[in-house]
Amino acid sequence: MFNHSKLAAKIATGDFSVVLDGQRRCAVANGSGTGTFGSIAWKVNSVRGSRYTMYSLTLTNRGESPVDVGDIVLFTHAEDDTLGDLGGRIIYDFRNSLGSNYVAPVTAFGGVFNDCPMFLVTDGKRTLLAAQMTFQFNEMHFKSAFGQDGRLLKMECLLQAASCPLLPGASFTTDSVALYDYDERDPLEVLYEWADDVRTVNQPDIPEQTWAGLVSGTLYSGANYTTEGKTLCQLENLGNLPKLGVKYYWISISNLLNERPGNWLYPNDKQFPHGLRNLLDRIRAAGMEPGFWLNPFAITSDAIDFERMKPYLIRKKDGTPASRGTWLHAKPDANGNLPELFALDPAYPEVYDYIANVLRTYASWGIRYYMIDFLAQGRYQEGERSSGYALENYLRFMRKLKAYAAPGTHFLAATGASIVHIGAISSSRIGLDYCEGRPLHKHWPSYPATYVIGGSLRSSGAPQRNAVNNMAMWAFADKAFFRCNSNLMVVDKPIPLSEARMTTTLYGISSSPVFLGDYLKELDPERKGLLKKILPRGKEMPLPVDLFTQVNVDQDFVRVFRLEIQKPWGTYYICSIFNLNDTLRTLRLTDAFLRIPVGKRYRLYDFWNEEYRGTFTGETEVEVPAQSAMVLRIEECKEHPWLLSTDITVRQGDAEVTALKWDEKALCLTGTAHRAPGEEGNLFFIAPDKFKIVNDNYGFLVFKSAKDMSLVIKKHLVFDAEDVDFKIPFELWEGTSDKFKVER
Repeated sequence: MFNHSKLAAKIATGDFSVVLDGQRRCAVANGSGTGTFGSIAWKVNSVRGSRYTMYSLTLTNRGESPVDVGDIVLFTHAEDDTLGDLGGRIIYDFRNSLGSNYVAPVTAFGGVFNDCPMFLVTDGKRTLLAAQMTFQFNEMHFKSAFGQDGRLLKMECLLQAASCPLLPGASFTTDSVALYDYDERDPLEVLYEWADDVRTVNQPDIPEQTWAGLVSGTLYSGANYTTEGKTLCQLENLGNLPKLGVKYYWISISNLLNERPGNWLYPNDKQFPHGLRNLLDRIRAAGMEPGFWLNPFAITSDAIDFERMKPYLIRKKDGTPASRGTWLHAKPDANGNLPELFALDPAYPEVYDYIANVLRTYASWGIRYYMIDFLAQGRYQEGERSSGYALENYLRFMRKLKAYAAPGTHFLAATGASIVHIGAISSSRIGLDYCEGRPLHKHWPSYPATYVIGGSLRSSGAPQRNAVNNMAMWAFADKAFFRCNSNLMVVDKPIPLSEARMTTTLYGISSSPVFLGDYLKELDPERKGLLKKILPRGKEMPLPVDLFTQVNVDQDFVRVFRLEIQKPWGTYYICSIFNLNDTLRTLRLTDAFLRIPVGKRYRLYDFWNEEYRGTFTGETEVEVPAQSAMVLRIEECKEHPWLLSTDITVRQGDAEVTALKWDEKALCLTGTAHRAPGEEGNLFFIAPDKFKIVNDNYGFLVFKSAKDMSLVIKKHLVFDAEDVDFKIPFELWEGTSDKFKVER
């Protein structure tokens, strides 16, 4: 289907083009790998990896005058008409954005795609992958067009460049693109192997463990509630949340005088009447680390530092400051006006010094977390004066930020997030403002509310489809580029229980960092229990097993994830299914589809319905109600008593069951449960019909399942200490007599 050797040879012989001084120059090098365009010498570089060949292009100016380097096409590729049947081909239509990313038929969207920073097309078995491998200067765009028969008419690997002068004697080497030696390969494996290779090549510093944080009740409104007042109320109602892994307390924008970017070191006394530094001390005393919102490029026209930093703004080519619109994230002034927003130019050393001083000062205040937002504002736009090649100065600036902060500070990229931020950030948003409320300002579409139930108006409400679909589309990037973040969790009434459970499922199965946005003092106790079901945070992101089989999520939104959990005492799986349609869906789940060992007999437990669903071998069928999420725990059947589930966390044993052992000789199941002191919950066990508990003096509830005559056993635990041991002694008996018939 795809002939990598021909494609590699095509690149090696110089199938590329470069815009020099406004003129496109095309190369055909006849296999030499070197050549010239007037005074510009070029060389194609190649590095062979275990699974790929990586290419880049070096340009050298041997003349006496600067040459303006524009767009570069590293290679083009087209398929001939002798490939045979191309039916069923799909493309990983990934746009490196928080918006819509799809796996789609190659004939969708008119057969025209612009993907970044990779191109992946497959028929489910045979796969072609070309992808960016280094990230120093630009984003690679793969522009492709397909015919109605599925044939690739043309694909080009484009480095879109802001004009950059190449000085006499200077050289420039582009970022690298990799072509993979794949033909008969599973596309999901291909995608994850590329991510692993990117991490190997770039060696980013990525946290192994993620976290939860708290905000001051994003949806809570009222003129009498300052950020200081709401924060103190949150701290008074923390309970065990810090002991369950709630690590950061995030203050967003309200710390800034008049809530204006650029007033970084000028606290807002109206929101913090007893002093911002005093409140930060209170947060640390409560066992959490404070964090701030930050846009390192933004400054408003009425900020105190504006005049000082005005010479270092990004400017249009005519020299005038380039506006970034108005600043919407604060209350208007007395006349109802909002200030104009500008961006600092990352090419200036003075901008480095300015932001470095802000971060060093914040570090001395104890700030250990940043949401860095609206990052695209620091990139040069069309018609603006640029310095360096495309993203060169921007990325260099971003990767320096960590050096100015306290060691271990977490940087989370929000709007403007991109895979090119590898090495610059700890985690990255992968979707819209999930579950995030908006101020009661008329310029927000949710006005006069702060949240939209059952959907979203732009970023207001819970855009479930975007959050779930992007978790599937971005999952490959987790721990390879950064940790993937879905944003914020809000579950209080009157949000419907089904919607709150969907949010809990998303964060329960994922390893996303998460902020809790509910106002704890008034949070319904049942809904507060949902928060605890995602704590502490897991380490692994689930695998989107239907990524390359579900290609119609607009009309039929179903997403299936499988999480493998490995414990010292065994391995089991969590399968989550999101049905975001208005009608019930019936799904056939097979062991092969779920990517679990085939041919085994598995037990199935429905977490939200709290139901033992019996066993299956090979396949099972489930019905998922409309607008809901199902969570199934799947573990290979044991011929002896074993853990079935817990109601403590969505992962059902990952954090809360630290030890588990069956003693065949003594017929005894023992283990240790772990939770913060003061918490309580239930463990559920399963035992084949030939076993019974020795006596009833151990505090268990025992039920018989009509599905297969197994015993389903509940053990309620109250955690007087972090670790609670449990012991269940069994004995053998003859089993349920055939004379007893189960009535259905």
